[in-house]
Amino acid sequence: MNELEKRAKRFDYGFISILGHPGYYVKFGYGPASEYNIYPPFEGIPDEAFMIKEIQEGYLKNKEGTILNCNPNNRQLIKSVSYSGFSMP
Repeated sequence: MNELEKRAKRFDYGFISILGHPGYYVKFGYGPASEYNIYPPFEGIPDEAFMIKEIQEGYLKNKEGTILNCNPNNRQLIKSVSYSGFSMP
């Protein structure tokens, strides 16, 4: 997890979203993405399993919606994450 966050900072990502066991990821500072009104790109995911952590403080302020693209094999797509209601370059 530390390496993931180091790389996210190096590539200037604003946040990391994770689909996983909340009992594990909460100890790294991740919390339900729904607390930011951000939701996964597909149905049927338990609220507590889709988590998010800001890498840049305040990055998610005034942002909400559904993550439309989360392809871990394409860094540019991740950096250009789109949400319903707004898009970030």
